[in-house]
Amino acid sequence: MYERGGYDGGRFESRVADREIVERVLKQMPPKYAVCLWLYENDGLSCAEIAEVLNISASAVKMRLMRARERFINLYKQEVSEE
Repeated sequence: MYERGGYDGGRFESRVADREIVERVLKQMPPKYAVCLWLYENDGLSCAEIAEVLNISASAVKMRLMRARERFINLYKQEVSEE
């Protein structure tokens, strides 16, 4: 029924686990950083669009994204090492 290139249960479980880690990490981040990162990475909004949604400047969005990525990477590494 499932041919090569079809359903891969192991890959699915891995993606679910990764998604759970990402959700835990985002919850640990300050909301102003988590929201920017989510809108950019998940929703695909541009910096200008995020600026409009959050009523801040595009340069503020870029700064928040930079700080959000730094925090995300550090927190993600901690989460992964704890498992």
